[in-house]
Amino acid sequence: MTYKEGKKVLIGAYDRKVVIDDAVREAISKNESFELSEDENYLIAVKPGRLKLTLRDAYVGEDQTAEVTLNATALEPIKNLKVTNVTDNYFNIEFTHSLTSSPIGKDGQHYSEYYGGLGFRIKVTDARGTLLRSEYVSAEDLSSDDGTNKYMYDMAGLTKKSKYNVTVTAEFRKEASKETKKPVKTTLLPASYIVLDKDDMNEGIGVYVHGESNTINRAKFYTGNSYSLKVGGPNFNPGAKVAMTDTLIWTSSNSKVATVKANRGSYSASLKAAGQGSTVIELRSKITKAVIARYMIEVKPIGNAYFYPDSPIFYGDDEKLEIAGYSVYEIMGYAFRNGSAPIN
Repeated sequence: MTYKEGKKVLIGAYDRKVVIDDAVREAISKNESFELSEDENYLIAVKPGRLKLTLRDAYVGEDQTAEVTLNATALEPIKNLKVTNVTDNYFNIEFTHSLTSSPIGKDGQHYSEYYGGLGFRIKVTDARGTLLRSEYVSAEDLSSDDGTNKYMYDMAGLTKKSKYNVTVTAEFRKEASKETKKPVKTTLLPASYIVLDKDDMNEGIGVYVHGESNTINRAKFYTGNSYSLKVGGPNFNPGAKVAMTDTLIWTSSNSKVATVKANRGSYSASLKAAGQGSTVIELRSKITKAVIARYMIEVKPIGNAYFYPDSPIFYGDDEKLEIAGYSVYEIMGYAFRNGSAPIN
């Protein structure tokens, strides 16, 4: 409603309060398109139609009235229907709607109890049009931030490499919107169902140096050396490796520190430590296009040995260098003092 003082439209904060009297209540109750909430703070449109009211404001004065006509249009269909994270047996549905699950009042609070009834009919049919699933889901039960108009839903129990059609219809009370449809085709078995967020680090399926049990973020890498990497762990689908249904895409965030290259026809890769520093090794599924592993590794320089007369000292990282069971310290000390080293 617009308030005016003469011809001037009043804008900003000022006292106003529409009077809900018996005449207004009766007019609303006789109209099939609108309802008044129990606390009389909300007028709810429940079906297309028109309502005319004569309103008064408690602060303007009892003798001042305004004729107001309200038009309720048909329930709008959902928009921006997307099918994401498609795998061999499930996918996610995302869409928006002009209505939120719970409106925000003047005090900033959400009032779903005055707005209940918004929901969505989600149907899945196969390529021949046979109905496989039909579910009604309340807007408040869908995964969404409270008070937003973006909704998400998980559809599982599907068959690999199959074509489906997803149909979503908005419903409010007894009213339904037009349908919105989206085709989707499931995939072969991916290497993993996990989907990492952009801030997730040292997580996902396990990535290891061959022969080691710790993931690569805890492994030691030294410049000039090459390493063979493998994958595994609880989030990995070993069936994908056996059948080679997915392709793994390996990347390094800093090629000056380390490069990584997939070994063709396998789920392993070769890492070349090029220079000192840190880099992020990322692993992506070609099927889901999601990042399924991300690890930060550190490459260290190879240590240097310095000789001081009568005092052999090794400087650098604590590398485990042994020859026939003798450490580098023992070998250097024995050789420099006795002229030979006990090498078998």
